[in-house]
Amino acid sequence: MARILAAGISLSTFVWGCAGTDGISGPSAGNGGHATGGAGTSVGSVAGGAGGGAMGTGGASTMIVTTAPSDGGGQVNEDAACVATAMEGEQRPVALFLMMDSSGSMNDVDKGQTQSRWQLIATAVPAFLSDPSNVGLFAGLDFFPEPASGGSGGSGGTGISCSVTDYENPNVPIAIVPGANNAQVTAFANAIKGRTVQAETPTTPALQGAIHVASLWQAAHPEMNTFVVFMTDGQPNGCSSTVKNAAAAAASGVAGTPSIKTYVLGVGPSTGNLDAIAVAGGTGPKAYLVTTGGAAALTAALNAIKGTALSCDYKVPAPARGGTLDFTAVNVQTRVGFNGTQSIVRNVPDATACGTADGWYYDQPLGGSTPPTTITLCPSSCSALTSNNGSQLLVLIGCKTVTSVR
Repeated sequence: MARILAAGISLSTFVWGCAGTDGISGPSAGNGGHATGGAGTSVGSVAGGAGGGAMGTGGASTMIVTTAPSDGGGQVNEDAACVATAMEGEQRPVALFLMMDSSGSMNDVDKGQTQSRWQLIATAVPAFLSDPSNVGLFAGLDFFPEPASGGSGGSGGTGISCSVTDYENPNVPIAIVPGANNAQVTAFANAIKGRTVQAETPTTPALQGAIHVASLWQAAHPEMNTFVVFMTDGQPNGCSSTVKNAAAAAASGVAGTPSIKTYVLGVGPSTGNLDAIAVAGGTGPKAYLVTTGGAAALTAALNAIKGTALSCDYKVPAPARGGTLDFTAVNVQTRVGFNGTQSIVRNVPDATACGTADGWYYDQPLGGSTPPTTITLCPSSCSALTSNNGSQLLVLIGCKTVTSVR
């Protein structure tokens, strides 16, 4: 009934029936917990099944939640309670498409390092994907530069391609990590091992190609959040690439449909002005820059990017026992950290209404032609949950949505 997400948030979904309804009881799968409640009760108890915890893991599928629902005026009514039936909730999966610099300068060994930039990346990326906390992540890979057709031309006769279409063919297509029999992790490792490191750094067409790949994936998988991770060791060089042109490409990705954001991971000492690309790509104010610390620092940077990409977007759950969901009868309850207090989070109309306060909103306005599919936490609520391990989010269905909390 609850699962620990990569960001350390325990997510469960509950269906509420307002106080005064008949009691509900649920069987255990292993002599586990159960919950019952009579008409008009406002308290209840839950006992976890064998091997289960307070949430009834391995046991009960129903419980009484004493958190109060809203009264008719949108205020929390602390004299009322609702019966809750537990269902699994889902955070939107994340897909990262890595565009990796394999230009000649990646063979450089920087001061204080014992391996080349390429060797560091070759160690860091498979380590990142092999981390058990990243199971369920989706990832794909491509490289730049690509050779020009026929092995010459491209950029002043240097032999690299300036055609965006040459950067739209992933070396490792996006798929789930680690994959069957570790297939995706192995594909990454083999692709990196077999790559020849040479030539210039055509940042602009490479980034445009990566955004195109990510956009196609996002369009085919609207239930996901897809991002580009652009990994490079320095300044754009070749194919008329400049920081300004690359930033414009990143901005076009954000403005496109679907919108694709770009993270920038710089490797080595010559990465200072990559921030502009990150800002334009919607992930600023800074690029992730790794100048010391070796492969472990790169792996840590990739994990930090993944943590940021794990947004506070949650699928709107289907109602229990079928039926049509009343979007005006959905509430969100959070607990910050393992020992925090459960709190109802107010609903706001949209992202612009968040301000600096806690809140959540739907991805589509109510009453429109397209029903909502996603619940998104406002930045204040999201930051509190993602920065504290053991945090919990519950989606509660069946009582009038709370729009203000006293």
